[in-house]
Amino acid sequence: MTIIEKHFEKKLSDREIGEFVANFIDLKGYANMDVIYDKENDPLYIKFKIYEDQLDG
Repeated sequence: MTIIEKHFEKKLSDREIGEFVANFIDLKGYANMDVIYDKENDPLYIKFKIYEDQLDG
């Protein structure tokens, strides 16, 4: 499993978060992925868990 964490400098808009997550969805191919994002309690932090055993290539 690969874990990617990102801490932002400022709170992002819903559109900016959507674009950020969409970029990772494109990169991961058909692998399963969990996205952990708590907009209310920690809006500057996002975490992706990508299960590598299903990555393409």
